[in-house]
Amino acid sequence: MPHEGDLLRLESGLEWHNAYIIDSSDNIIEKTHFRKDDVALFLSTKRSAWDPDGTRYRCLVGDKIFLINPNCLREAAK
Repeated sequence: MPHEGDLLRLESGLEWHNAYIIDSSDNIIEKTHFRKDDVALFLSTKRSAWDPDGTRYRCLVGDKIFLINPNCLREAAK
């Protein structure tokens, strides 16, 4: 699992992946895509309400907070 402040990108070979823009109360306000050129700043994890055994990563992308499936992300090259 990444540490707070780590930079993340999509796994190699992926062009995009589903993501959700959330508000400060973790309510989903918009479905979007995280693209291969995007960089996410890892904030924390959140248990998935629709998948009780899974978690999602809370990440800052631009000026929005995204929930993203951790299986599609890797640490960005340093």
